[in-house]
Amino acid sequence: MADQSQESGFALSVSGKIGAGFAIVLVLHLSIVALGHYGLARAEADRAAQERLRTQVETLYQLDHAVGELQRNVLLYAFSGYRGPEHRVVELQDELGRLLKSVKSGPANAVVDPEVLTLMVSGLKTHREIFASVVTDRALRRTLVDEELAGLAEQLEQSLAAAAAPGEGEPFAAALSAFKSAQLKAMQFVHSPDSVRVHAVKQSVAECAAQLGRVTAAGADRDRMIALLAKYESAFLRMVQVTRGYLHLVNVVLAGEAEEFRRLAETVRSQCLSHADQLSMHMADQSSRFRQANNFISAMTIVLGVFASWLIGRNVASSLNAITATLVNLSKGVRCRHIPGIGRRDELGRMAAAAQVFKDKAEQTEILLAEVTRMKDLERRLAHAQKMESVGQLAAGIAHEINTPLQCVTNNIEYLRREMDAVLGASNPQHARASESEIPEAIDEASEAVQRVVEIVHAMRCMSHPGASELAPTDVNQTIENAVKISRNHWKEHAEVKLDLQAELPQPMAVSSELNQVVLNLVVNAADAIGEKRGERGPLGQITITTRAESRHVSIEVADSGAGIPAEVLPKVFDPFFTTKEIGVGSGQGLALAYNAVVNRLGGTLDVDSVEGQGAAFHIRIPLQSRDTHAVLDHEAVCI
Repeated sequence: MADQSQESGFALSVSGKIGAGFAIVLVLHLSIVALGHYGLARAEADRAAQERLRTQVETLYQLDHAVGELQRNVLLYAFSGYRGPEHRVVELQDELGRLLKSVKSGPANAVVDPEVLTLMVSGLKTHREIFASVVTDRALRRTLVDEELAGLAEQLEQSLAAAAAPGEGEPFAAALSAFKSAQLKAMQFVHSPDSVRVHAVKQSVAECAAQLGRVTAAGADRDRMIALLAKYESAFLRMVQVTRGYLHLVNVVLAGEAEEFRRLAETVRSQCLSHADQLSMHMADQSSRFRQANNFISAMTIVLGVFASWLIGRNVASSLNAITATLVNLSKGVRCRHIPGIGRRDELGRMAAAAQVFKDKAEQTEILLAEVTRMKDLERRLAHAQKMESVGQLAAGIAHEINTPLQCVTNNIEYLRREMDAVLGASNPQHARASESEIPEAIDEASEAVQRVVEIVHAMRCMSHPGASELAPTDVNQTIENAVKISRNHWKEHAEVKLDLQAELPQPMAVSSELNQVVLNLVVNAADAIGEKRGERGPLGQITITTRAESRHVSIEVADSGAGIPAEVLPKVFDPFFTTKEIGVGSGQGLALAYNAVVNRLGGTLDVDSVEGQGAAFHIRIPLQSRDTHAVLDHEAVCI
């Protein structure tokens, strides 16, 4: 009574307590999962932001490097005038523009003072404008040097050289020497601008003018030379002014812009790094808080899990173990009079009621086993019935095949009787000689016809005669020839059969009549497929049967040129009772029984390749050594 009251006390609370306990544990577990996912998502977002900031910092370092490279190429262009550095300066300015655009569109835009980025963009624009002025001045300088100064120098040199003749030619020669000295110092200034060289050029020009002033008889030529010399000096001073102008732009203005650009880039980089450090500290703080929350919830989950386990063990486990032990005994056939837990009004009570039903149904197990045994026997009978069905289908054809040679035998015997009567009663020598040549032919035809009947009857006996069911070495080629002979009337109007049988083929362990049935089913199916394709007047198809010896198997291939098997049907051709033929034409068991005989009984393989409209090929592989050479098959058929 105490047990009954205890069971009644928990009758309505077992599933509730278990469900509530596990629900709480599940909620806590889901909380851990949700917290973990949230933490991972936040960490991933922060990591991505930090990675973007790191990329921006790298971009700023690239920007700083580009500024240095830009300044070097500006100086190189200023002192060399080559087009390569000029193009490189433009490329670096464009690269700086792209880098600034990347910084403005990246996360740094939310971190950096926008006025700094605006100043950097404005500085780059100013740098472009100033460098354009440098390019213009550098071009003007080149024009002055290569065209104006060179032209004036050439005219003055030619005039001085022509005037340097004996007599008063000495001042012209001295003037020419002084002018060449001026030219040399001017070229030195071109390659290395220096105010000392400017004064040296002016002194050489003044000395040249002084020498020309000593000439008294030259007249107009001397005045023209002095004028050319003045123009040369003026052009040189303009070139000096242009050179000083663009060098000032390069060395002072552009250098200052570059330094300012670097300073602004350093400011942006410092702000990004500071923000990245703050983000790292925030990530560490978030990780610590998530870890603490996760540890707390995990601890709560463990505590509640232990409590739920204790509650289940105290209120459920004992009764459940008793009911389980009873079910195990019932499954082993041990009879019991009482099912524990009967009378409970909870889930365990329903389980006990189910055990009672199991106990009540235990007796029916023996009946089911007997039914299974009967079904196995029915399966064996079904296989034999299918074989007899094949025999029945071929019976009319076989009778026709036997009738034809028997009719030949009858006709030849009648002919022999008439001829023998004629020979014995006739006195015509010519008739006797004709009979002597035709009678042996008739005897040979009759003998061949009788042999054909014997072969057909022998093949029929091999297929239908019940015998031993043990595996035995089987002549595969002979089995195939028997199946072809039996089925000849079925295929002769639709196809030609070509046998490609390997001589001295090894004999695998099998039952010849069962293998004969397999080949017969495949040949009949091939003939039906060819007949379906060719209709009534189409050309004859071809059935090719090939045997080959492999390393550990004997392979058989039955290929036909029939209608083929549709792709959607191909996976089901070996299913029992599956057929594409009309009702009453096929039972759908031939290929299923063939598959069972080859795969399940002999441990071989049976598969099919087919292209719809082009025919099909069935491949059989039989192992030379059976899985159990002493196994006894549960099917009767052997050739005797």
